[in-house]
Amino acid sequence: MKNFTSILIAILLLASCTKTDVTIPQPNEIVVESSAMADFNAGKTVKFFNVDLATTLIASITEGQNQTWDYSTLNIKDTTAINYLAPVVNDSFSSATYMTAVTEIYGVGSASSVSNSKYYGELSTSGFASLGKSIQQVNINLGVGSIVLPVQSIRSSDKVYSANFPMHFADSSAKSGIIEIYKMVVTAPPLVSPNSPGYEESITAYKNRVVASGQLKLKGYSNTLPVLVLKNSTATKISYFINGAPAPAALLSYAGVTNGAITNSYSYSFYSPSIGFVGGIYMDSTNTTVLGASFRRNF
Repeated sequence: MKNFTSILIAILLLASCTKTDVTIPQPNEIVVESSAMADFNAGKTVKFFNVDLATTLIASITEGQNQTWDYSTLNIKDTTAINYLAPVVNDSFSSATYMTAVTEIYGVGSASSVSNSKYYGELSTSGFASLGKSIQQVNINLGVGSIVLPVQSIRSSDKVYSANFPMHFADSSAKSGIIEIYKMVVTAPPLVSPNSPGYEESITAYKNRVVASGQLKLKGYSNTLPVLVLKNSTATKISYFINGAPAPAALLSYAGVTNGAITNSYSYSFYSPSIGFVGGIYMDSTNTTVLGASFRRNF
């Protein structure tokens, strides 16, 4: 029942990536090390701009080496900044090295509520990973009753990597069965008894591959950036349970969701040996249409 409002967080919380091989860099090969991600540590602020796709055409990524991307004349829709904070002490995320604050909308349509969430992440020599998040209490009015998500920490069953380092062209990995549980209390007589315990379970599978390399001309940067492009694809199945059984379909229809629905997402993330994560392009559920694009702001 969650619908995240920040496209930038989607960039940073994409696909799990576990390196399965060792690659020896070749002369002139583009390699991204963890040291390039220095701006993504507690106490840092990273600025981005979202591209105005109504006036700027961005094509899907062509896979392969020695590509060129000229994004020097992109039109800007809006700008934002992500503050990387020192993590609040939380036993669920003991290895966190940073935290970000995010405003999210839970629910669908009129059956929705806003929460100020805190995402916990870890930047290490091996990768850039999301560990989970903590949320405020969320109250969703369904018309026939209500759903309350209490204050809670939602920990991923495994680290969710945006990228692994060192990163080379053609690196690939996959991870499945990443589980997150959202506890809730439901009141919706006669469909559900008052204060019935329940939960939302999401199970996600990730596939990742560094599919392109080349030179990026980016708005605001005087020098061309050598980059690798990481393709991220996910499939997430979301199920709802109340009183230990699948939630009634009639109840879920009020929130505009169905049990066991699977959502697919695709994106292409640019990484530079000099500044780390540069930005990304976000595709529709069939990976055919560009829905959004966001890049590091240097102006």
